[in-house]
Amino acid sequence: MANPYLQLKLGSITVRFEGFIFEDGVLPRSISPEQAGTITYSAEGGVAVDGTANHPKHLWTFSVATDVIYQYQPSLPDAVRNLWAEYDEQRRAGNNPLMELEDGSQYFFESSPRTRALATGAAEIATTAGRIKYYAKFYAGFERPPEFQIGEGFTIQLREGAIFPA
Repeated sequence: MANPYLQLKLGSITVRFEGFIFEDGVLPRSISPEQAGTITYSAEGGVAVDGTANHPKHLWTFSVATDVIYQYQPSLPDAVRNLWAEYDEQRRAGNNPLMELEDGSQYFFESSPRTRALATGAAEIATTAGRIKYYAKFYAGFERPPEFQIGEGFTIQLREGAIFPA
């Protein structure tokens, strides 16, 4: 997958972010800091590591610049507003509006067997450390509403929900 992308799907709505939106070099997926664990030291110098016993959830945060939108995906702001409207409508109705998120921007690493579904066209790749890596699918929800700037640039933050099973 040479061209990095994220794709969100909720019901019949699909929005794809790809290519030049990642040109600043920052990949969108990170580990949720409050679940990643911290190291603390006692007065005597003992080490304690805390954090969730489960795999920490992920956050996706990315911005799309106005000039990139105008040049490559002029319909993207309206597509994002439409996706948010559907998500918010389902949320207010008491549904659980988790979106399918395909992450073709960076590999997901874990021990075999795979716990998440493969992104479209992806395959498992064995690493030299005895793990596997692959482009994965996740369930995600909006951490906060999309933030739009003058000229139609915007920032999105998503948080991983339930695991999208393999």
